[in-house]
Amino acid sequence: MKTSHTLIAALLAVAGTAAFAQTTPPAPVSPVTQVQQDNQKIHQDNRDIRHDNRDIRHDRADIGKDKAALADERAERNTAQRRENRDLANGNVKGAEYWSKQRAQDQHQVNADRRDLHQDRKDLHADVKDRNTTYTPATTKCTNATAMPRRSNPDIA
Repeated sequence: MKTSHTLIAALLAVAGTAAFAQTTPPAPVSPVTQVQQDNQKIHQDNRDIRHDNRDIRHDRADIGKDKAALADERAERNTAQRRENRDLANGNVKGAEYWSKQRAQDQHQVNADRRDLHQDRKDLHADVKDRNTTYTPATTKCTNATAMPRRSNPDIA
């Protein structure tokens, strides 16, 4: 029984290595073609980075606008609260009810502005993360001896 398991395992190992051995290596690329491909990749990455930077600028502008709108809505809500309190102190129940409804509408708008601000901050974070993680430098193979990094001491091989 043990020998049959060992024999089956050995046959599977041989079949597995034969399957992996059949992959063909990629065709060699000339240095000129490689440089052209790298340049195209660099140009595309630069274009994408510029677009991401534009998106980041727009997100930051949206955040600024949303902060200003939120401050305005909060000011309106607080004004309605003061007017409601004033009307209640003066015994004007109808006026207090009006300002209570107005304050509720303003609070609803404040909540919407806060959600919008939160979403813009998430968009900004995603755009910054995308800009900083998406692009990798193009890899080129150095075949020219003069392009090799220089050593500080030429006596060292």
